[in-house]
Amino acid sequence: MNSATSLACALAIAVVGAPASGHAAPTRERPRVAVLPTATTGQLEDHWQVKLADRLLAGLVRVEFEVVAVAGAEAAACGDAVCRRELAASANAQYLVAAGITAGDRQYRVAVELVEGSTGGVIVLASRDCDVCTVEEVGELLADATGELRTKLDLLASGPPLVAIASNPSGAMVELDGKPIGQTPLEQEVRAGAHAAKITKQGYVAQRLTLHALPGHREALTLELVALPPVVPRPQPQRHRDLRPWGWAAAGLGGAGLAAGAALLAIDGRPDRRSCRGSGVDGDGDCRYLYDSTRGGATLVAVGAGAIVSGIVMLAVHARRTAKQRRGRPSAAMRGS
Repeated sequence: MNSATSLACALAIAVVGAPASGHAAPTRERPRVAVLPTATTGQLEDHWQVKLADRLLAGLVRVEFEVVAVAGAEAAACGDAVCRRELAASANAQYLVAAGITAGDRQYRVAVELVEGSTGGVIVLASRDCDVCTVEEVGELLADATGELRTKLDLLASGPPLVAIASNPSGAMVELDGKPIGQTPLEQEVRAGAHAAKITKQGYVAQRLTLHALPGHREALTLELVALPPVVPRPQPQRHRDLRPWGWAAAGLGGAGLAAGAALLAIDGRPDRRSCRGSGVDGDGDCRYLYDSTRGGATLVAVGAGAIVSGIVMLAVHARRTAKQRRGRPSAAMRGS
């Protein structure tokens, strides 16, 4: 069956199926669409492929499209935007319709695209799935999909879609397709189609969602933001003062004091040679002035010894702390694993 015959059958079905009425039904614009050959994947007999293609044409006519079928291998392989744009121009069509049927073991998927003729890009996609179907029921899926195409096309003409996003609490930053558009609550006019939205607010879990914007439709969302759990600061390792300078200083001063005290003890009771002159010498020739340095020497020895002990203790404490830190620190081999 050629394309002209298919179109004639489709028109006949549309006319026969139209209800009788004494009043003329209101008319609406009939966009001209060029219908590409239906692409079929899977096992589907040739005569059924022809019948389903006819059903697609009849469905388009029923929903008030002006239909022109395009045949040929070149049209069947026309899948990119440039080819489709040229094909629409040659058919003098505002839109193209490309349908695909995937057939399995009584499992079918039907997808129908409405392509903007001036750009070659898909503006409406209608898809249907049926797990247990007959081929006759697949025809119904095609007819249903064509109705969805017309409904969505009418929406395109009714105005741009709007998205209204609110959050609790408000003041969250909204990004749409990676670009910031403002803070909640907001209402934004967007292009038709799917959009990736991201809503963030400091102290709250970021939310990501996909918006499906339809022309003439206002998509309103109110999001409940979830607070992040409080951040518990990690304990910082205790830093100890370096006791080595103090320890060595105490030990050095203690050694000096110990040496000075020992010197004082050594001269205790000995004559002061500087004063052993004249009246400083008694009748026996002994010096009247003797060193009395026991107390001072003992004090210096005691202080010096204490300072040395303190210095040793500080050096020992520092060494113990350093060893403890090294034991608690992962080795280079463990860090590399």
